[in-house]
Amino acid sequence: MPVLKIPRLLLISGNGRNSGKTTFACRVIGNLCRQFPIVAVKISPHLYSGDDNLPDPDKFTVTIESERYSGKDSSRMLAAGAVRSYFISAPDDRLESVSNRLIEIAGNNSYIICESGGLRHRVEPALFLILNGKDNREMKPGILSLLKSDPILISYDGDNFDLDPQRITIDEMNERWIIL
Repeated sequence: MPVLKIPRLLLISGNGRNSGKTTFACRVIGNLCRQFPIVAVKISPHLYSGDDNLPDPDKFTVTIESERYSGKDSSRMLAAGAVRSYFISAPDDRLESVSNRLIEIAGNNSYIICESGGLRHRVEPALFLILNGKDNREMKPGILSLLKSDPILISYDGDNFDLDPQRITIDEMNERWIIL
């Protein structure tokens, strides 16, 4: 059950690789970055062999993305117009600590767009999207458990989404993400 409400958070999960998560996030960022400060966050439970600072099992790492064109997801979101982009490597059992850091990372005046599967178990975002790519015919077990939290399901055919990313915007008065 989510423990922390974050109305300035747009949370994106996906049903596997190539489901369009980062592409969708980049399109939303690109549409809104001139109007609003958007902080991008990519959270992965996996440790990568190229990481210089691998976390021990009781911690997580937060890396500030500085390269706009490396091809990494966090880099793509920075290139799309995010004011800052972070890559967080955290095992699922550390996501409560990560959720507490999100607001600190973003600051008081920024909106957060976050790509994560497991974070929905710890937070209640303003909008929660689950993307599914054309080659993903069955829902992963982890995604099935998230269906109880009333996500907005979006299909991706490799080029287009059945929900136009331009419909995602920010309600300034209520300081939250909305769909037009």
